Amino acid sequence: MNIESAVQGSLFAHDFLTESISRLSDWQAAFLLSLHKGLSALSSFSGGLPGLHARLYGVASCDPFQPIVPASVVVLGIIQTLFSVVLIFLFLLAVRNHFRIK
Repeated sequence: MNIESAVQGSLFAHDFLTESISRLSDWQAAFLLSLHKGLSALSSFSGGLPGLHARLYGVASCDPFQPIVPASVVVLGIIQTLFSVVLIFLFLLAVRNHFRIK
């Protein structure tokens, strides 16, 4: 595979992702962002996060690819990620204890 085809494929994927994010409603974008923050270990959608942030919070006027994310949203996202990790751990622990052979 040469570099030109890799770049074209990457641009196509970026355009497709940007176009599909632009069709989402605000609720759908917020749900996808919440799902990514809650299940970040299982999510492979990190390429679309700037698009989701731009859809929900807007972009800087000097750089259209730089979303403006409030600091409170970043802090709440970190708290949500940590809380979901704890809940997932407790859920897996409960499943393990439920199926433990005595």
